[in-house]
Amino acid sequence: VETLKARGPFTVFAPTNAAFAALPAGTVETLLRPENKTTLTGILTYHVVAERLDAQALMARIRAGNGTAVLRTVNGAELRAMMNGPRNIQV
Repeated sequence: VETLKARGPFTVFAPTNAAFAALPAGTVETLLRPENKTTLTGILTYHVVAERLDAQALMARIRAGNGTAVLRTVNGAELRAMMNGPRNIQV
């Protein structure tokens, strides 16, 4: 929440329901416990990039990167985006 209250723009890459379903049972519930706030914050900020990227801009970055766009997340990690078909972006 604090990150997204800051001056943007931001792009959030939200996991799909299938990604959540693939987690071991109890993972989400464990992460939501107060004692795991730091871990949850790290996971959430891993999915946020401090720039505005719509699908067209992301595809252009992927093409410019010879098939892969490397994005710096707000927690300092790298996220890689690639095309998975002519109109499907995989992050």
